[in-house]
Amino acid sequence: MDLLTNNRKTIYVYGTIICIISILFYLKLLYINLYVILCFFIGLFYVIFYQSNVIIQPRHFNLEEDVDKYKFSPGVNSFLKELKDSFERNNCYKERHSMASSPEVDAILEQILTYFVRDFIDNWYSNITSDNIFQESLKRMIRRTVAVFSFCLSKVDWQELFTRDIVDDVASHFRLFRKAKERLDVKKEMKYNNLESLFFDVELEMEKNYCRDLVSTTPQYEIAYFKDVVDILLHLLMPAEDFRCRPLRFVLRDTLVNRIFIPCFNKLSNPDYVNYMIVWLLSEVNIDTDAFILSLETSHSVPELEAILESIDEEINGLRSKDRGREFLDIVQQQIASLEFAAEIIKKRMIILTSHPSLEILNDIEIGEQITSDIVQLPITVILTNNVALSYFTKFLKKSGGQNYIDCFLAIEGFKVSTGQQFRALAGGEIQEKDVIKVVKDSALFLYHQFLSQEAKTRVILDETVVNKFLARLRNDEPADTWFEVIEEKLIDILNKESQFYPAFKKSNEYVDLLIELGILLSSSLNKDDESMVDEEDVKSLSSLGSFTSLEFNQIPTECFKKNLPISVSVEHLGIGHQDQKSFTLYNIKIKKEGNEESNASEWNVIRRYSDFYKLNQIIKEKYPKLKHISFPGKKAFNNFDSMFLEKRSAALNTYINTILETNILEANSGLDNIINDFLTQKTYTVVTGVKAFGTAVTSVPDQVIDGVTKVGTGLNKAASQVLNTMGSKSDDLSDYNRVAADIQNETFSDNIPLQVLLLFFDEVFGLRGRGQWFRRQLTNLLHQIISATLGGSINKKIIDLVDWLTSSEQIVQYLIAFRERTNVAVCGISNMSDCLQNRHLNRRLLYVIFERLLVKIFPNNRFDKILPQLHSKSPRTMTVTIKFIKKFFKMSKKLEELGYSFNNSGILVDKNNEKFVFTTQKDYEVLGEAITDYVYEILEKEFNFNKLYFDDNNIEESSFIYASQNYTNSSEIIIFINGSGVVRAGQWARSIIINENINMGTQFEYYKKLLTNDRSVIIFNTNDNTLKSGKMKMNSKDAIEHALFAYKKFIIPYNFSKIVIIAHSYGGTVTQKLLETYDDFNKNIKCIVLTDATFNSKELLKKKLKYIPPIINYIISDKQIGEIVKKDDYVVYASAGTKKHERSSGVCIEPAIHYINSYLNNNIK
Repeated sequence: MDLLTNNRKTIYVYGTIICIISILFYLKLLYINLYVILCFFIGLFYVIFYQSNVIIQPRHFNLEEDVDKYKFSPGVNSFLKELKDSFERNNCYKERHSMASSPEVDAILEQILTYFVRDFIDNWYSNITSDNIFQESLKRMIRRTVAVFSFCLSKVDWQELFTRDIVDDVASHFRLFRKAKERLDVKKEMKYNNLESLFFDVELEMEKNYCRDLVSTTPQYEIAYFKDVVDILLHLLMPAEDFRCRPLRFVLRDTLVNRIFIPCFNKLSNPDYVNYMIVWLLSEVNIDTDAFILSLETSHSVPELEAILESIDEEINGLRSKDRGREFLDIVQQQIASLEFAAEIIKKRMIILTSHPSLEILNDIEIGEQITSDIVQLPITVILTNNVALSYFTKFLKKSGGQNYIDCFLAIEGFKVSTGQQFRALAGGEIQEKDVIKVVKDSALFLYHQFLSQEAKTRVILDETVVNKFLARLRNDEPADTWFEVIEEKLIDILNKESQFYPAFKKSNEYVDLLIELGILLSSSLNKDDESMVDEEDVKSLSSLGSFTSLEFNQIPTECFKKNLPISVSVEHLGIGHQDQKSFTLYNIKIKKEGNEESNASEWNVIRRYSDFYKLNQIIKEKYPKLKHISFPGKKAFNNFDSMFLEKRSAALNTYINTILETNILEANSGLDNIINDFLTQKTYTVVTGVKAFGTAVTSVPDQVIDGVTKVGTGLNKAASQVLNTMGSKSDDLSDYNRVAADIQNETFSDNIPLQVLLLFFDEVFGLRGRGQWFRRQLTNLLHQIISATLGGSINKKIIDLVDWLTSSEQIVQYLIAFRERTNVAVCGISNMSDCLQNRHLNRRLLYVIFERLLVKIFPNNRFDKILPQLHSKSPRTMTVTIKFIKKFFKMSKKLEELGYSFNNSGILVDKNNEKFVFTTQKDYEVLGEAITDYVYEILEKEFNFNKLYFDDNNIEESSFIYASQNYTNSSEIIIFINGSGVVRAGQWARSIIINENINMGTQFEYYKKLLTNDRSVIIFNTNDNTLKSGKMKMNSKDAIEHALFAYKKFIIPYNFSKIVIIAHSYGGTVTQKLLETYDDFNKNIKCIVLTDATFNSKELLKKKLKYIPPIINYIISDKQIGEIVKKDDYVVYASAGTKKHERSSGVCIEPAIHYINSYLNNNIK
């Protein structure tokens, strides 16, 4: 109210003043300025003395009240709080965060961090300000970043990384280089860029959808790649508040890319530096004498040999100067003799390279050119018992179309060996009899389906009588390693007599390669007749061998003699060899050495001629006259190759060699052990040089103690799986384009993964890389089993202990100290290293592979395995190869009509001329088989109106599928169809029957027609639909059992059918048994099970003690009348299928099978 009154007064005052001024303005204009000034001052004084008192007085009272109560304004509080926070922030920089879990490592890291700030920050930041807040803030950020990184590192499985993943990456890199060189040799384009381009082409085939060509060869793309990766790493590692600072992030990113990653990759990819590091790593490794001699014998470079010979001459001259001083005379003379021996080998090798280039460098022989010269004709028994010869023979058969025969032979050999191990384990109480019986029978049946069944892709054509006898033994006899004996004999006979197999091999270039590698061909000019030339060579043999035996070779057999280790030798006759119209006998010497605490047991084989034994006897008689009385089988003028005579001679040679190996004779005759060692390890003898004797380590523990794999038969099943995976591949051997360790990526049973990956690495890099892939894999598996059985646990433990030591905190401290105190090292170029390491771009690619492997392992939850391929997806090769793959796929997926075939009214497959199918090549047969599969799918969908049900509707590209009739979920009765193993798919019983006989007999169509009703539905499992086109396993369908279990769980159990029937063929019986065991609670709804010549183990089912087992009938092959009961057991009734052919059983027994099913469904039999 007072304020309103005051305002009115003010209005009145100003209004009065305005009126007065207006009047005065009209009265006298000259005084206007005076009036204005006067008014201004009047108003000013009024505001100062009156209005100020009205505004300030209340605030004055409030201020006095605040002062009395000691209260301050909010502005002052904020200022004090900000000042306090500033002091706290300064103090937080002084606090040191732990960067690692080890105090020793923290101390070294702090020193490195201090040096980093001193050398790279202080020298320029001190010119800006003396405040050290920036440096402390930077240190804090680095500490927190390193701490996060250290935590991620602590979660890494370093054992798996170093012993499995890194080795696999390096070995796969060498495999890509080898495949690229092979392609380059075929194209005959010896250009540098071409090899590099082919390398990345092969990498794209291995990685499927990306390759690292751009990042390895294009600097601009490399920088962009590193920036993307570093951005991701900074986001994962840096504190959030620091990462949000864009200038800091960009500075760190560019610094890391341009000052750390790029220079490091430049250095590590430099071939000179790689060579230097290899030499440095191997500088402490002593060269083995045998390895040095072998390198001289196999060298192809004359200048290289000349350089070594010059060095040897210098060393000999130096030793002879010492010889004059008579000091250590024996040692010096022995060294001189060794050097002279090496020089002699070099000279002989140089003569061979200069005078026989066509024999050593086989590139001059055109492929396919027939070798017409008379060369040694080795018996096939020698080929099949020598790993080197077998590898050449396998390689030849792979090209000539007979690889399935040799693969079947090798698989049978593996079956025999593994079965023998099973029986030894059983004798030792390591495993139970039921496990042995099950494993052996399953493995034998597996080999049958792989090689002998008409459905097998790699089928070998044998007399059906032989196969049926084997099936009868498999079904009725106790397990034995002799089940395949008759089949193996037939295989050897086919390989030996069929003109396109071994006879053709002996006329091929591969046979010449084999003879050269065995050393037979090069020595032919020196050995014209095994029997007649012995006498002329005796003296030369004595003199030459005398100098040789004075060498000190660190051979295991020599240690056997010196340490009196038990050693046994047996001589057996191999066969007759032919050369230059002359014949000679070949003998195989088996040497077996027992082990002790210092060395392991081993055994090896040596191939000898009779002339070699004769020379040995002459040397011993000359040097040791007291041993002349030892009986030695003499020569004959006639009938040298009579079988009875050869048997007697083998026995006599066996007696002779074991006599001179007696301990008392060796001890009484100094130096005899060296001569025998040379003979048993093939030093200077005629048959083999280089890869001559092949050894096999055997267990040093008793036979009944079988390690690891043999306890439950895992090794046998693993070998069978290897055969399946390999034999099921195309002729191009697609597995050779996978990663080296791809076969064991999903292994969980093996405790020796580090050792296994190392074996695969040696398989790829060293002597086996030119062999047939199946043989290489089997030999690698053999080595793995052997070493696992002997030293596998200890070797594996040593590998793991080494990795643990290398990644321990003590070693990390040493690494950091070395980094802290490192100085630049001179890099010198080293030549004569592997070609693969001489290409900077390929070295760069290997570094990126290892770098990306580390990212995936260190950050397993951040999807680097998905991100990195996207960074490489810009390669132009990706689009090109994708187009090629699509074209190839459609080429293989031709319709039946496009191939010129169709089914007539009787269901018989005929061509355009109405003639039945005639087999031409395996490739055409497979293409036709794929077309038939598509045709059957089409019939199921169009004629029967079945639905295709995917395991995962959201990812159908990687999902398996089944077929089901319309509205099957509404039916009360369901019939499940399960096919056998092999190439058959949903709707098929036997593809061979479809092609060669009748589609109605080979498919399930007739069953659908007779069983489908309004209230009855069918569901068709697709148990062999396991792999994608890329080779990856489909989800929930890696094998038949997993497929069936998942399909049953998803498509059967949720709908609670009141009546269920299962019809299964062949291996489908085993799948059905697994369903009964797994889903026991639902067995009560299964009314009956019909099997058609299927595998089913009733005894095993009995031991499971299931709640309910439905009635089961198995229609087996038999010559009895169809449906006639053959036998019964606890749960299964065995009836005759009315045929003796396994593949026809389902089609022939359809009528009694349908009647059996209807009797349980319609009449409610329980």
